[in-house]
Formats: sequence, structure tokens, C-alpha cells
Amino acid sequence: MADKLNTVEISPDDMLHHYGRIKAARRAKDKAVQEAQTERSRYTAVVKAAKKAGVDWEALELKERFEALGAEASRELLATTARYTAWDGNGEQLVMFGGLSDAPAAMPKASVAHDRARAKAWEVGFDHAKAGGAREDCSFALGTEMNQCWTAGYDDAAAGNAKADVDPGIVKASTARKLRTPGDEPAKVDKPAKAPKAAPVEAAAPVH
Repeated sequence: MADKLNTVEISPDDMLHHYGRIKAARRAKDKAVQEAQTERSRYTAVVKAAKKAGVDWEALELKERFEALGAEASRELLATTARYTAWDGNGEQLVMFGGLSDAPAAMPKASVAHDRARAKAWEVGFDHAKAGGAREDCSFALGTEMNQCWTAGYDDAAAGNAKADVDPGIVKASTARKLRTPGDEPAKVDKPAKAPKAAPVEAAAPVH
């Protein structure tokens, strides 16, 4: 142990000077640790209260991550995630993101759910306009697909279009039929009657 001892000569004044600084730094460190523990406890209490009130913590953290990434990087991340999920056969989990054009064809449930969501957004916008609401009242985030569907429904109603006149680019025809109000159904066109078949011609009897 003797070879590890500090043999540098130091004066009493210098030692006391450094010792005073050490004690002051130690007190500051202990205070910082205590304050950090207090703030950590306070933060934990705030988080628990938020969750108890109904805040979705995972959604909140995801929101903050998107904000940190920026709009363009967030869109790329969502598109890539949707593509990977579709390839894995779980595209239905991400239908709210849209952009699943690369998804396998065998995804009927996801397609139906997505079409219904778009149709519902269109219908809500349509009814909101009919009720005299403002175009700016849409609750969907600006620029999202659902916002576009809602706005399309609103504009259709404002233009005086009936629910049967749904833009096929917004709602599929099968879904549009479900949205029609009584009296909007197109008139049925009778198919022309088929001509009766001619009676078979009997062969002439052979001449002997």
C-alpha cells in the first residue's frame, strides 16, 4: 500500500483550501440528488394522475416522438411501418394510417373497415353541412385522409348533391348505396324481353 500513497508535498493552507472545496461540492451533490429524487417523485405522481384521468400514455409518447422527428420523417416512418405490418399479415392494425396500397390482396377485413371509416367521415361531414355547421368544424386533423373525406361530404352537401352522388374516389359504390336516403335510389331500367324461341321445324317425310 505504501507505493500508492500520495507523496506530493502540500502545505496546510492548500490542503484546507481543497478540503473546503470538496465539502462544498459534496453538499451541492447531495442537494442535487435529493432534489432529483423529489422531482422524480413529483413527475411520477403527475403521470399517475394523467393516466387515471384517461390519458393514453403510449399515444402521448408516440405524439412527442413524431413532433421530435418532424412532419416529413413522421410520414415516412408511418408509411414504412404500415408497409411492414401489411407484409406481416397484420395490416388491419394500421388501416387508420392509410397508404396500404402495397398490402397483400388477402386483406378483406382491413379494406372493409377502412372503407366504412371513410364513408362514415364523409357522411358526418355531409350531415354537418346540412345542419348548417361550419366547414372549419371538422374534428379530424388537417391533411389526413379522414379530414379529406369529411370535407368532401361537407362540400357535396353544400353543393346540393344527394347522398347517392358520392364520389367513388371517397366511398366505394357498395358503401355509397348504404348511405342513400329514401328517394335517392336510381330508377330501375327494365331489360328488353327476350324474343321467344322459334318452334323446331319437323323434317319432311321421305318420298318412296
